[in-house]
Amino acid sequence: MALTVRSEVLSLALRDPFRIARSDHGAGTRITTVLVELRDDRFPDIVGLGEGYPDRFYGETPDTMAAVIPLLLAAFGEPEADRRSALAAADAAMDRAIRGHGAAKCALDIALHDLFGKVVGLPVHEMLGLSADVPPTDFTLGLDEPAVVAERARRAADFPALKIKCGGPADVATLQRRPRGLRRPDPGRCQHGLDACGGPGTAPRPGRSRRRADRTAVPGPGIP
Repeated sequence: MALTVRSEVLSLALRDPFRIARSDHGAGTRITTVLVELRDDRFPDIVGLGEGYPDRFYGETPDTMAAVIPLLLAAFGEPEADRRSALAAADAAMDRAIRGHGAAKCALDIALHDLFGKVVGLPVHEMLGLSADVPPTDFTLGLDEPAVVAERARRAADFPALKIKCGGPADVATLQRRPRGLRRPDPGRCQHGLDACGGPGTAPRPGRSRRRADRTAVPGPGIP
């Protein structure tokens, strides 16, 4: 089997500005993402779709993705399309080929899963032996004026968790405001988290991951 890939760069306007402490990509008004289409010449009518978001903070751009994707594609060679273990082998092969470049690897990994699922006629979750239930996820609120953050929180009230970005000049005012949008009738259903995401003073301590250093869970019905 021979795999071929085509990529397309999209610049998408956001409904609401989304800014974090290290905002890029149009200062929070647009995002740049890369879609990939993966094809297997044995199944010419089937296309596997994937997506990767290149973040300059991690050294990735659409250009680096375009340069790395052919290398990654060559690294996992010709996996058997009907073997679930081939997906894990392809993932390991990409990691051996080059360090980092998570957006490029993500796009190809998603596309390969999508392609294999379509070839064997199964949803990806079923092919992997997973539940069809969508796992809980959070809704992220970017940096903005406290009243704006509160309104966005109100609109996102049906999500099981809200993550509030920190690291901006309005942090203290946002937390002191205790905006109504961050409250729920049933406090047990909603969790809130603060994410400094590269803001001042968020460098991890020795032996502590940046993820642990940047994020703090805030349980309960509102921001204390």
